[in-house]
Amino acid sequence: MGQIIQSAFADAWPLFTSRKIVYLILIVIAALCWVLALNLPPAVSGPYGAMTDPRLGFALDVVSGLGGLAVWFVIPAAVRTIQPSFAMTVGRVFGIIGIAIVIAVVIGVGMGILYGLAFWLFLKSSAVAIFFGALCIAAALIYIFWIGIRWSQVVWAYLLSEPPNPFAASWRLTAGRFWQTFGFLIVLSILATIVLGIVFSIVGSIAFVLPVAGFVTVPLGLAVYIWLLNVVYLGELRWFVRLQELASAGARASATF
Repeated sequence: MGQIIQSAFADAWPLFTSRKIVYLILIVIAALCWVLALNLPPAVSGPYGAMTDPRLGFALDVVSGLGGLAVWFVIPAAVRTIQPSFAMTVGRVFGIIGIAIVIAVVIGVGMGILYGLAFWLFLKSSAVAIFFGALCIAAALIYIFWIGIRWSQVVWAYLLSEPPNPFAASWRLTAGRFWQTFGFLIVLSILATIVLGIVFSIVGSIAFVLPVAGFVTVPLGLAVYIWLLNVVYLGELRWFVRLQELASAGARASATF
């Protein structure tokens, strides 16, 4: 686990620079958007809250969109470290979107049923009903956690091995390795969040205290965010490969008996 995370951080920068032209374009757009926002009348961007300049809120919304767009360049670059011939086709893009929709529906329906039942029980106002309502809420949280880990490998299974059912493939890979997968994902997420939180706090503070400096600091924050996307996706992808290796080793061991 530690070696995978360490290698993800080590290899993220070379992977980032391999698409430097694309990311540079996104960073330049972020800088220009910030300059444009500072030259717009405040009323143009609409209200974003009394504590922030609405123009800067508008610019940050655009920068967030650029960060989302970067995902579609980072994912194929990461997959090519395992499968050099990989191409992110339109079909695969819609496939990933479809996977996200299925996961959202499954989680949403399960949560809706359990939360709805909990709400109905809370309306009874009895101690027993409230107790079972609390159990329903706990069950909903456990359900989200359980599904999230068991289906955490769906996208990578779909992109790398293209099985008939990537959800079943992810389920098989995480069988018996649920807590290992959870531990890996939580450690990777915490490390990435710490780095991102430190950078964003510095960038945000400078940008809002001295908005003109946002021309430099905001694009820098976007660059760090894209680099961290490379870290996270490389780590997740290599963990998927590790799970495949463990599953293959287990299958071979079973075949010998």
